[in-house]
Amino acid sequence: MPKNGKIASRFDGGKNTKSNAKDVAENELVEAKNVFVDQIGTLKSGGKAELNSGSGKDYAAQSIQNPTAGYGFYEATMDYKENDSNTTNVKTIMTAPQTGGMTMVVYDAEDGGSFSDSNITVTGGGSQKPIYHKAGGAVRICDANLENNSTSKVRWYGFVKRTHFNGLTMSGVTNVYNEYFAKDNDMAAPTFIDCSGLTNYPTTEGTGFSLSLTEESGGEWQAGDYDIGISFIYDGNQESLLKVETSAITLTGDDKTIKVAVGAHAPYNPRLSGGRAYIRKNDTDDSWVFLADISLRDGIRAQLDNIFTAWNNTYSSDKGYTGNIYSIKPNIDTFDSINGYSPDENSLSIGVTGEGYKTSVVTNSRTFVANIKAKNEDGEKVHMPDRIMYSQIGKYDIFPTSNYIDIGVNDGDEFIKLEAFADRLFAFKKNKLYVINISGGSDTQWFLESEYTALGVTSPNATVKVDLGIVWANENGLYLYDGKSVINLQKKIDDQEWFDFCTGTALMVGFLPRKKEIIIMEGCTNGSTDAYICHLPTQSFVYVENLFPSGYTFSNFILDSNGKLSAYGNGVIVFDSDGVYSYDGTQVDRDDADVTFKFDDFGDPMRLKKLYKILVNYTSTEDQEDPFKYVSIDNTGTITTETDLTGDISTSSTPKITEFTFSADGSPIIAQAAQLRFAPSTSSGQWQINDVTLIYRKLNKKAI
Repeated sequence: MPKNGKIASRFDGGKNTKSNAKDVAENELVEAKNVFVDQIGTLKSGGKAELNSGSGKDYAAQSIQNPTAGYGFYEATMDYKENDSNTTNVKTIMTAPQTGGMTMVVYDAEDGGSFSDSNITVTGGGSQKPIYHKAGGAVRICDANLENNSTSKVRWYGFVKRTHFNGLTMSGVTNVYNEYFAKDNDMAAPTFIDCSGLTNYPTTEGTGFSLSLTEESGGEWQAGDYDIGISFIYDGNQESLLKVETSAITLTGDDKTIKVAVGAHAPYNPRLSGGRAYIRKNDTDDSWVFLADISLRDGIRAQLDNIFTAWNNTYSSDKGYTGNIYSIKPNIDTFDSINGYSPDENSLSIGVTGEGYKTSVVTNSRTFVANIKAKNEDGEKVHMPDRIMYSQIGKYDIFPTSNYIDIGVNDGDEFIKLEAFADRLFAFKKNKLYVINISGGSDTQWFLESEYTALGVTSPNATVKVDLGIVWANENGLYLYDGKSVINLQKKIDDQEWFDFCTGTALMVGFLPRKKEIIIMEGCTNGSTDAYICHLPTQSFVYVENLFPSGYTFSNFILDSNGKLSAYGNGVIVFDSDGVYSYDGTQVDRDDADVTFKFDDFGDPMRLKKLYKILVNYTSTEDQEDPFKYVSIDNTGTITTETDLTGDISTSSTPKITEFTFSADGSPIIAQAAQLRFAPSTSSGQWQINDVTLIYRKLNKKAI
């Protein structure tokens, strides 16, 4: 019979260990380790994360204590540079546990290209687990270690461009803000109110207001004792609960007008844009009626659409007051109608000391948080692992106690991660996934759309948002929600092999858009940085040893502004290369590739064949000695030991074809079936195989 050539020119099926080595498809491999198969028609040496901090790198060098494994790294595109120019720039944030609290450092590539830790200390106890989300142009930082966060606070980091007390000169304070701040995120109400006169200013700066309230003839206010409540307004639209003074004003008769002025003691929190004053009859449960709108910049007004009466008097170097306004009759606006929530809520925030959450996501103009430690409906601070809370629309830090969803209460499980896509909230517990349809504008229109058993995650880093939807991994598979249904992408790796790889609580999943790659790394500590890479278009898998270097504790993944999958690491064994490590899907020098081809019987399992040689079409940056090996089933049915083929790869930048023989003298071997293995371990470098052709002849002789 004539000689034949069996060509392998497609490798894009990747690794397949679910099928027998004889039954894998022609474009699949039995082993694909430390290689790329994403480009049809090529098999290439693989990549790995490399140090990306220091001279000539994307990030400046920065020494920071060990991150909590899987936590602490974030990147946000902000609207302002440090110099107050309204130009977007990228802030890269690292937060790590320190003695007495967490320290956050911020890297700004455009503003000097260095790290800064001024004015951004984050409180906390020990073993903190910092997580982040961005909403309304600012970043929130929370310690997700709820079991150990009795001294932690949720923090807010953002740029403030605001002026207080426009037109007043207060020599003792600064009232113009054009910089980044880190502030508490507790939406604190005023702690001071005095309605007996303007000059009874708050004893401590920034804690409230003094008011002058007097009655005048004419108007529609009726006789009686009235309580006054004042609030703070954060960021222009987030109103706090009230600080109340009872019987603050007595109207001696009907048909009165109330004259109002307000006094202030600066400085105030830069986040504060102002406050409001409300009024209601003493000893009643009437609604709090709007009385005055207080702008820390412009002054005071009696209607929400009126012109402000300015701050026009300075009492001292840090105190001032407004002119008078006149409330002729009760407004139709109330605290409830203005805000959409009641001033009688037990709490409006998740941010005071000891409060927090384990996961958060921003979608549909709301912040959603889950697995919460906060005040419940009874006003008690408790840990609620089965609770999801959500903010008011456009008010990303306002969480009325009544804004909650409880799912699977007391089921022995807890929420691990929230994600959002296509008007749906994905709420992952360890064992279950709940998909909540939040397309309705009102929370009364939301509903539980789907519930999936065995599709939960054990690690908050085991999910990632991709261009097609949401991807997540657990010991049962790798899943994609594409806006319509859940698809298991893991159809190639042996179930037990996948289970053993994914078992644990530190699984890391990332996405590299430029390569359409899903990265599934088994952990983030020394000895657990091996990974599977799934190429989404082909749904192929390869295995990568030490995708991120061994000997480090790594943070969570981020997809940074340079399009690289990055994490920052601190040495556990190695100490001289701490910093940001990045993976970008490009080839790097590696000497540990391992590719095992199909155990091929050439379509005729019962017939013996004479195997002559293989022809390899390749390029390589380095010489590779004896890179090809083989095993065969001989004419007795015995599997032979692995043997090197004779031949070397030589350096070549253009495609080159080299011959490899099954014996040193070039003589053929007799076999029923054979399997090739490519393992270039003698030299590092980068190589590409375009095709491998095995030359053989079928014999008129059956195998035993």
